[in-house]
Amino acid sequence: QSARRTPTASYTNGPSPYAQPVLGRPKSTNARRPDHHIPALGADGSPMGDLPSAGRRARTKNLTQEERQAMLEELRRQQNEYLLSVINEERARENEREALLQKVSNPQERSRLERIFGVERARAEERITQITTTHEMELSAKVAELGLL
Repeated sequence: QSARRTPTASYTNGPSPYAQPVLGRPKSTNARRPDHHIPALGADGSPMGDLPSAGRRARTKNLTQEERQAMLEELRRQQNEYLLSVINEERARENEREALLQKVSNPQERSRLERIFGVERARAEERITQITTTHEMELSAKVAELGLL
C-alpha cells in the first residue's frame, strides 16, 4: 500500500513545505529528538556517561594533566562540530525561505509566509540557544569531573 499524504492548498507553483494543511494531522516534530547529547568519553574512547560520578572520578584519577586537557578539548570539538551542523542546517532553511518568498507575488500569501518564517526563526534561535546552554553545562561538568578547576 502507498503512504498516506496530507493534501495541501498552495498559492505557489508546485508543492510547498509552507502550504496550509487541508486534512490530516500535523507532521511529527520528534524526528530529531533529543536535540543533543554527546556522552563523556574515557581515555580509551569508551562512553563514561552511564558510570556513577564516583566511577568516573576513579577512571579519571590516573590520567595525566595532558590527557585530561585532551579529553576536554575533544568534548569542545564535538560540541562545536554539532553546533556548526545545526547552524548550517538553519542557513539552508533560511535560503529556502528566501527562495520561496521570491516566488510569491500575492501580498496575503507573502504576509502569511513571513509570519510562519518569523515563528520558524524564533524556534531556531531558541534551539541554538538551548544547545549552547547545554554545551556550557556539559563542559563545566567535565571540567569539574576532570579536576581542571
